Amino acid sequence: VSKIRRIIVQAYTYQLDDFGPSIGTYAPGVSIEISKFIVTIETEDGLQGSYAPHYGATQHALAQVNEMAPGLIGQSAEQRELIFERLKLGFRHFDKTGIAALDTALWDLAGKKHGASISTLLGGYRERLPVYASTTPGQKTPGGLDSIEKYADFAQLCGERGIPAFKIHSFFDGDPKAEIAIMQAVRKRVGDSMKLMTDPASSLPSFMAAVEVGRACDDLEFFWFEDPYRDASSSATAQKRLRGFIQTPMLVAEHIRGFEQKADFVLSGGTDIMHINPELDGGITGTM
Repeated sequence: VSKIRRIIVQAYTYQLDDFGPSIGTYAPGVSIEISKFIVTIETEDGLQGSYAPHYGATQHALAQVNEMAPGLIGQSAEQRELIFERLKLGFRHFDKTGIAALDTALWDLAGKKHGASISTLLGGYRERLPVYASTTPGQKTPGGLDSIEKYADFAQLCGERGIPAFKIHSFFDGDPKAEIAIMQAVRKRVGDSMKLMTDPASSLPSFMAAVEVGRACDDLEFFWFEDPYRDASSSATAQKRLRGFIQTPMLVAEHIRGFEQKADFVLSGGTDIMHINPELDGGITGTM
């Protein structure tokens, strides 16, 4: 039995140049400081596993990791499900995003112990997966995706580089007509050569605005419609009603955490496709 001896949590920062404070916007001459952390778990018999979260490396996740970590000392590093269940119970009053880094580090440790990738441990067999290009949000300042035409240019470039699908993140200004204009321009430019999706990221201001954009998705034969309006895709009932007005498959539930809530969303008819993220939904154990 490989018992956990020590857990090291290291915070670090780095600088991004020509990068705006908004998500992914190009800003010449502007620099921002990014804060992340890495978790390393060591066992009494010399094993080690690490994980450096990306999207899930928030300050509140770091605080949870620091609170959770002492409770893992002395436990078997290979009893990942037991550790997951104990953390899930112990932190049930919180969003539990701190579980992810610890759990994934334990999977990394197991892979190193058995000389196998995590994919192999999970029974994976595929060596290639389809991908799509996902844009940054649009911006009003020069550079980056600063116009409808730039979205169409970028979609065309992605298609020319062999990427088979393209997901739009618009200007997030809550204007359904602006959202639709980008969708139309991209579809006109790439024709039927690419699958297209749009993700307003909860920015549409109302249910009816979501219906308007959803019907445009139908007309333009979009592959999916994601996280459309300001319920932040948290209401299965609202999303089910929206599905009744449109034909395009819905991809929602990005902002609810954990297996049980996501299963409820599917079973109640709130979505066609499910969002799940190991960095936010309990690591690999929680995701699987």
